[in-house]
Amino acid sequence: MERPNKSGNQLFTQMKEGVKLKKVSCHRRRRSVNERTFKVTDNELYLHYGPSKKKVHNLRVEIDDIQEVRSGRNTDKFRDVKTFPEKCCFSIILTGESRIVNLVATSPEEAKLWIRGLKLLKKKSEKIDVRVKQAIWIKEVFTKTDENGDGRLDFKEIIKLVRKMNVKIGDDYAQALFKKADAQANGTLDEEEFVTFYREITKRPEVEKLFLRFAGEDRFLTAEEFQDFMIKGQKKKVDRDWCAEMIDKYEPKAELRQKKLMTLDGFMFFLLSDEGNLLDPKNRSIYQDMTRPLSHYYISSSHNTYLLEDQLKGPSSVEAYISALQKGCRCVELDVWDGPDEPVIYHGHTLTSKILLRDALASIREYAFLTSQYPLILSFENHCSLEQQKQMAEIIEETVGDFLYRLERPEGVTELPSPEELKHKILVKGKKLPAFSSTPQGGDVSDEDEAADIDGAEVDEETRIKIQEEKKKKSSLKLSLKRKKKTIKLAKEFSDTVYLSSRHFKSVSEEMTTRKPFEMSSFAEAKATDLAKKGGQAMTAYNSRFLSRIYPAGWRTNSSNYNPIPMWNVGAQIVALNFQSDGEMMDLNRGRFLENGNCGYVLKPEFMLSEDVKPKSKLEPFQMRIVIITGQQFPKSSKDITDPYVKVTLYGTKKVTEHKTEAIKNNGFNPEWKCQMDFEVQDPELSLMRFEVMDKDVSSKDDLMAQYSLPVSCMQQGYQHITLRSPEGNELSSSTLFINVTKKRESSSNGEQGKAATQEQEFISGW
Repeated sequence: MERPNKSGNQLFTQMKEGVKLKKVSCHRRRRSVNERTFKVTDNELYLHYGPSKKKVHNLRVEIDDIQEVRSGRNTDKFRDVKTFPEKCCFSIILTGESRIVNLVATSPEEAKLWIRGLKLLKKKSEKIDVRVKQAIWIKEVFTKTDENGDGRLDFKEIIKLVRKMNVKIGDDYAQALFKKADAQANGTLDEEEFVTFYREITKRPEVEKLFLRFAGEDRFLTAEEFQDFMIKGQKKKVDRDWCAEMIDKYEPKAELRQKKLMTLDGFMFFLLSDEGNLLDPKNRSIYQDMTRPLSHYYISSSHNTYLLEDQLKGPSSVEAYISALQKGCRCVELDVWDGPDEPVIYHGHTLTSKILLRDALASIREYAFLTSQYPLILSFENHCSLEQQKQMAEIIEETVGDFLYRLERPEGVTELPSPEELKHKILVKGKKLPAFSSTPQGGDVSDEDEAADIDGAEVDEETRIKIQEEKKKKSSLKLSLKRKKKTIKLAKEFSDTVYLSSRHFKSVSEEMTTRKPFEMSSFAEAKATDLAKKGGQAMTAYNSRFLSRIYPAGWRTNSSNYNPIPMWNVGAQIVALNFQSDGEMMDLNRGRFLENGNCGYVLKPEFMLSEDVKPKSKLEPFQMRIVIITGQQFPKSSKDITDPYVKVTLYGTKKVTEHKTEAIKNNGFNPEWKCQMDFEVQDPELSLMRFEVMDKDVSSKDDLMAQYSLPVSCMQQGYQHITLRSPEGNELSSSTLFINVTKKRESSSNGEQGKAATQEQEFISGW
């Protein structure tokens, strides 16, 4: 039994000894329960389990990959398993799709021990610096490659490793490197010799040349020389004390840290750290003014949040809400309909599965403020009868009632409260009864049914017939595909929970004079696009005072996404996307909200926050030169060995500019390009940059291997690494691009900035 005051180290010791847990696997048609021994490895970086027929490396969980440890039976498929006591159950949620390990301990105390212990291990692993992680990773590579477990690698095993590393090199060259590392000349490499081999094959000559440019003949960087690198190489003004701190933080040798000297290894660790990342470190925390009205912020928003797949037949899931909230989403959607006994959520008029409103709200309550403390908006599409609307209000009160923002909405108020004022508050968005017509029985309001938009979608005949049959079951629904607008009865109990009231949009001129700040409208993407094209400046002024929500067209039944950039360019705040769908548009959305600590709120540019009909940015346009220098350890695509190239795209307000490198044949491990790309950035505060690593394929479509998007305003200058993400958005910690970035104002293109850009390009070209 775990003592309440047991220290982390005591917990880890107990977890290393191992314990038998039941592993519950829930498949579509069957459920299996297998007893496995789980234990934490001595280095505290892995959770091993067994026995099993799987290979040993498939029987472990990397602590770094643990996204969450959840107590109880609180995953979709585990929730229905009533066989085991709730307090003995817990789940490990891993990064990536559908990676959930459901476990049952022998007692509640044992479950608590493992839940607490795994959470502490996760926190501990996050604090391990890049130097230690690299050493551990090299050791893991050795262990994986040592197939017979004799503690040595022969040449055959080394060749297999090289192929796995996504690089094609000749056997003669590999043999030469092998002999160079084989200090004992016995035809095998032990762990220490393998480190020599690994460092040789992963050598970064471009970083070494950059290091020697500032270090000189003694091959050390002093604090003064490191400062010179930061000013000239990184275009960043720093003082000597800061440089000494960086040496102390990243230099691996203690005796050199004391002398304030940095070696090439320390320099490399610095360039691979947050300080050497393309994303400016200040953007990793909340740094913007959070006291402005809510309408002054872009708000990370999800459409039909409950769906895991398509809009017609896919599953609805509580997990989808949890996932969106963990990604920083601050506006989720709930489509609520009458259920057999209580309200359910699903995509109306379709064959998507149903979940209980109660379950969704319970999970929302638990995860609402774990990633961000700023307000969460619940966007309700209410399709319930009066009776179930009253139930809906009761469920809201029971689950999230203590978080609801309930302040009166007095007349004369001209702006919404700020995110700072609304910390840890939930705002309900939906239809609300007018004050003068509010009665105990409720009243009539217009019904703007987004689900009806799907009637114009192209679907196969079988699905169309099934959807029509589903509609016929609901006597209140009209059977024509183009239904007219109608009114619905709204229960006062639900109306009273609403703070942001939905209102039909008529015109900018009328809304600017009659609308109250807590009234908002939703626009289908086509309508929003039309308003942006015909009256972009007017919509920008409108969005400086009022909230706008944009949602995908009904024909996007595959859950594809529209381009959010034109909507952001006119100041729309709640640009709702299908979070379950990977791809370019979701990548751009992820990039937009990278800044400000990924809290889900990003302050719009100052020039968009007034009602001036001709807003103008205070930042001048500038020219940006990006040199794609090298790449490191790209993931494999569908081919055995890849031919990578890099595509860089600038998304401006008026045009999209794209450049590509050439493809490098047979090398996804350490390709070199030194390719220069020049961009004209006309709107620095609104532009986004996207990097894509593609695999060239002459016979079919090129594969996307990795990607990364971010706001141009968040990009650091100088020599930077980009830690790439998978096409699904998961971080690839060892996959990077090494680039150089130089910004120069158009007014000074022939001055010092222009000369500096030319000098850097000449230096890189000379490598």
